[in-house]
Parts: sequence; C-alpha cells; structure tokens
Amino acid sequence: VLLDDRDGLLPRERVADRRLELLAVRERLDGLARERHRKRLAELAARARARQLRGGWSLDVKARCPVTGRTWDLLNPVDQRKAWALFYKTRPKLLVASPPCTPLSILQNLTPRPKDEEHRKAKEEEYRKAVRMIEFAVDMCTAQHRAGRAMIFQHPATATSWRLPSMQRLAGLRGMHSVDFDMCCFGMEVVTASGEKGLAKKPTRVYTNSAVIDGLLDRRCKRNHEHIPLMGGLAAQAAAYPTALCDAFLDGLMMEEVHANEE
Repeated sequence: VLLDDRDGLLPRERVADRRLELLAVRERLDGLARERHRKRLAELAARARARQLRGGWSLDVKARCPVTGRTWDLLNPVDQRKAWALFYKTRPKLLVASPPCTPLSILQNLTPRPKDEEHRKAKEEEYRKAVRMIEFAVDMCTAQHRAGRAMIFQHPATATSWRLPSMQRLAGLRGMHSVDFDMCCFGMEVVTASGEKGLAKKPTRVYTNSAVIDGLLDRRCKRNHEHIPLMGGLAAQAAAYPTALCDAFLDGLMMEEVHANEE
C-alpha cells in the first residue's frame, strides 16, 4: 500500500524514503519511552531523598533499584520471596504499587483481536502475566494496609484492571478510599516526535488507605489548556510520575504522621 501526502499518492521511488522517515520517528518515540521507563518507579524515592526524607526501594524488571542494586522480576517466585523479605525487613511507611497495565488498557480494547493463532496466544499470555503482577501488587498493598501503614495502588482510570476480583477485594478493605484525578493537574507532560511538548490529561485512579492522600489527589482538569493525546507511542512516556504528584504522595504521608503524633 502506498503512503499518501497532501499531493496525493507518493511516487513509488519516494515510498522507501518515507518509510525510513517513519522508522526514524518510531525510534525517537521508543527512545523517549525507554528513558521514562527507567525512571518510573525510582522517581518517588528520588523525590523523597531530595526532600531530606529517606527514599525507599523500587522494584522493576528493567530499572536497577538504587537501594538493592539490582533489577527485579516479580513474576519469578524467587524474586517474589526476596521482595516479601525486603518488605517485612524495611516496613515501608508508604507503599506505592503501579504494575504494568498495557494489556488491560483501553487502547488494547480498541485494537482488533489478532487473527493469527500464535499472535493471539502471545497476547493472552501477556494478559495473564499482567494479571499475576497485579495480584502480587494487591497482596503487598493488603499486607501494608493490615500493618497500619499507608499504601497507594495506581492505574489508569479507564483500565479494565479495576474489574478484576483481586482489585475488588482491595477496594472492599475497611478504610480504603478511591479517587479519580487528571495527571495534567500535576504537570504531566509528553513530547511528540516533532518535539512539541504539552500536557497529557491521562485520567488516573488510585486506591489508598490514606484519607489525606485521597484529598490531595482529588483534582480534575478545568479544561483551560490543551492536551496532547496519548497516541502513537506517547502512552509509554506518561508512565513517569510528575514531580507534583510525587510531592502530593509525600505531603500526604507527612500530614498523616503529624495527625498520628497529635492523637
């Protein structure tokens, strides 16, 4: 199929050049996505250290944790046991869980089901792995909650993960709060392949057992600015937490501690 432009169909001799241009754009977007992914789980811990708090560990399969000095495959039972040991040893004051959600995103639901059997099975396996990661994250959040410490579970508001039985169990815990907010209110930005930078709305939902954090996150877009749609590879960039969101998490934790000391 020939690609078209403003003048109609491209001459055949220009098709290869245009394809190379498109490949270059894709490589640039993938590079930005990889850069954001490496920072994803370490951002909150880094922000805590910047505010003279003790930043904790971040467990990710690709990004090396600065505290433990290694990457973590939380689908591996060995790494799961080590993660539980780390959890019980350090007793984190705040646990933030944001497992991969791509197979459960609304964009996946809009994509036609693959007709190729091998491709279809690969997609189903990817979905099963994502559900297992969510279930492990829910187990940790539940343990954190029962220990009387603050926890946050975050996923896109439109993800289908919220309908999973494990998520329903988490939502049903006594003292659990649910809040929807828009990431643009916390300064989330993405950069297009052409270099345009702009705000991304990214409706997001959080389950938390902190009423203070729930209140600090309750912000919806006032529609007084433009948004860049998270299409064409830009969704991966939006995995990074903006600084203002990290600050809201930390402010909530500190306010919870002040209230607890006053009681």
